[in-house]
Amino acid sequence: MRQGGCEMSEECQELVDLYSLDLLTWKDVHRFEAHLERCGACQGTVEANRAALTVLGPSVAPPLISREWVLDLAKAPRSPIDLRSRTWEEIAPGIRLQVYDDDEPRYVRSQLMWAGPWAVRPSHRHLGEEAILVLQGGLIVAGRTYQSGDICRVRAGSLHSEQSAGSGDCVCFVVHRPSLPGSRVFDGAADENCIRCRFYPEHHAAFGAAATHAVLS
Repeated sequence: MRQGGCEMSEECQELVDLYSLDLLTWKDVHRFEAHLERCGACQGTVEANRAALTVLGPSVAPPLISREWVLDLAKAPRSPIDLRSRTWEEIAPGIRLQVYDDDEPRYVRSQLMWAGPWAVRPSHRHLGEEAILVLQGGLIVAGRTYQSGDICRVRAGSLHSEQSAGSGDCVCFVVHRPSLPGSRVFDGAADENCIRCRFYPEHHAAFGAAATHAVLS
């Protein structure tokens, strides 16, 4: 869906595709449209993309929350990932996590998860929303198997376990977000298998100040 380019080719290629699909946030839309006014290559690519989308069918703008999920998951590192060069925290036998990015103003945290062969993370409950993008191997969540390229979304408050789905390593990109405004926040007892994130407001409310030292959700 791309043609041509400009001086900021790598950034613009991503922005052109997201803009063509109406997946940019309103702030990025204004910034990119200012760029479009002076970049003929990007204008041509947007026109070609939208012509192709017209043939495929009418475009329907997804809800804002869907746009935000797409943009957060798009930050996942490219494969292959050198697992041995990274620093990991083992949270269960064979299950390792590394904080990849913290967006504290939005209370969003992204992590890499490395699960060894057949490794299992015990059942646990998140107070916020979670999306898991499988980058390598397979992952079983709540009895369903997800392969490389699949996305599993876990609702706030749901009880679930995670297991590597084979004899090889499984690598995932995991995004944690606060629950949606107005949605029910789990208010049960503290879940020892859910390692709390230091800046989730709902974690602070449910687990108290003692949880603020923890670094993962």
